[in-house]
Amino acid sequence: MKSRADRKNNIRVIVILEGLHPTKMSAANIIDAITALSSSFSVTIITSDPVQCGRVFPRAKLIRLPTVPIRGGWFAFCIECWFVLPLLRADLVYVAAVEHVPSVAMNVCKPVLCYGNCHPMQHVLNTRRKRGLLSPILSRINSFGMLTGLRRCNLILAVSPQLAEVYRSLGVQAPRVREITLTVPLAMFDPKGRRAAATGKRALEGVYHGVVSKERGLEIIVEGAAILARRTRDFRIKLVGCAPDEEKIVRRLVEGAGVEDIFTILPPVPHEDIPALLWSADFGISLLEPNVYFAASPPVKVLEFLAAGLPVIANNMPTHSLYLEDGMNALLVPYDANSFANAMKTILEDSKLRDKLSENALISAQRFSNESVRRTLVESALELV
Repeated sequence: MKSRADRKNNIRVIVILEGLHPTKMSAANIIDAITALSSSFSVTIITSDPVQCGRVFPRAKLIRLPTVPIRGGWFAFCIECWFVLPLLRADLVYVAAVEHVPSVAMNVCKPVLCYGNCHPMQHVLNTRRKRGLLSPILSRINSFGMLTGLRRCNLILAVSPQLAEVYRSLGVQAPRVREITLTVPLAMFDPKGRRAAATGKRALEGVYHGVVSKERGLEIIVEGAAILARRTRDFRIKLVGCAPDEEKIVRRLVEGAGVEDIFTILPPVPHEDIPALLWSADFGISLLEPNVYFAASPPVKVLEFLAAGLPVIANNMPTHSLYLEDGMNALLVPYDANSFANAMKTILEDSKLRDKLSENALISAQRFSNESVRRTLVESALELV
């Protein structure tokens, strides 16, 4: 009789993952989930980026779909999946991120498990915002594909209670939505013995990493720094993840505010370099526009700040409050520049509070180990099979 391990290794899982950014910065949890599946099952990844996927997932088999270098190339990938999926032998289809959900809009006759990592309509809005003749049409197609694909899923693992409610409101039956927590690989961010010892007096530094944009608080960060700089310039802010177009915008803003000496602007870096950047900082920054998307989609960076032992300055909204408590491991403030400046001033001047927030950050991070969600993912896959 075959052992349970042998039976698991014989389970065939098809993973749909269009591609990965070379730095992996915006896909750490997606990568962690696929790695967990690859360690338990026989995994084949359908992708348009076999080089990057082959490097990140050496245990998985790859099926390369050709890329279409036109607007709406994501839709071409979905259509290709519609034709390829029925031809493949598999026990389960795993949709690696909500943005890939349209790829299962056609009935694939296989159970479908989806990682519910963000608000699905954000991708529709992103398509609509692009100023092109095809944008309205592509956004409608995207919306139809999202809604139909979500309803095709047998189980969606929602990373926040707010997202779980969003999926139900879009027509997914309640039993098909399961809440899980967002997680972080604690060992990767553990600062013990790795944080550089302070040598002499230095300016305290805040750090932000990820997509740099207006809706992620860019203007508030710059304006808040300018307000605080009128009282003291003895602080620094590091922005990590600026693509070339974003860097031009950031430099215009900081130069216009007269704080170019306070900001360090870095391009996207490999995700494995992020811990060292956090260990060299003194507090983390997460300011998210209080819109429908961010009110449901929690930011991974917040957990990384906590795991690195950083106090967090964040605006008070539901997805931040899942992990942050004002005065315990963070300072939660309104979404405006004056409030952000005052929070930074408090962090700079109150060393006892700073140490308390840092200690509690490490303690609270222990609740968000990625091991628990890895187990839930594998168990959910077995359940569907």
